[in-house]
Amino acid sequence: MKYIEYASYSTDTDENEIKLNIEKIKDLTHISYISIPYFYTKLCRNILKDTNIKVSNAIDYPLGISDTKSRSSAVLNAINNGAQKIELVFPNNLLANRKYDKIKTDIKLNKQICDDNNVELFFYLEYRTFTHQSLIKACNILKEHNINYVYPSTGYMLDNIDDNIIATILLNQKSNITTIFSGNIWNKDHFEKLKKNNISCVRISTLNIIPDLIGYFYEK
Repeated sequence: MKYIEYASYSTDTDENEIKLNIEKIKDLTHISYISIPYFYTKLCRNILKDTNIKVSNAIDYPLGISDTKSRSSAVLNAINNGAQKIELVFPNNLLANRKYDKIKTDIKLNKQICDDNNVELFFYLEYRTFTHQSLIKACNILKEHNINYVYPSTGYMLDNIDDNIIATILLNQKSNITTIFSGNIWNKDHFEKLKKNNISCVRISTLNIIPDLIGYFYEK
């Protein structure tokens, strides 16, 4: 499986920049989703209406500390606003306190909302905050609820590419969930690391290297 998505969550990116970036991406092949803040959803969907690229929103991003009612309300609002995929940050406050029953309730509720609206649901984890053991537990709970895709980190803060690769591989091996690499990459040496470790599902926030990444993944 090969998968590439673009995410734009920089706080200093304005509407004109978002529009220009989406215009640049819309004619590229092999981009599955563009993940953008809620308030740009309608703009992006209009630009992408004649393409196969779908628009995604992150919910409770980046901390994952809201209560379940607030999270489910935000999920439904995003879908009603046009989101075609939801990326929900794992309920980290519940994970920190090992409130597994409440975690399962949160997941079940939000999964049902997405299923009812034919919208995919992915989850963010955060390897920089939790131990690998806790993350594996989280992945196993997600799999129990038929959630099949996770990001090992939110990508909101700078992290080490090697640490992200380790988390990406480990969570996949230990839980058989599909992990999407979300580290910061910006050159071909980084592509080589991904290839060496057989990582082909990538979330990228550096716009100008997307054509190179596409070429590297699909032409080599």
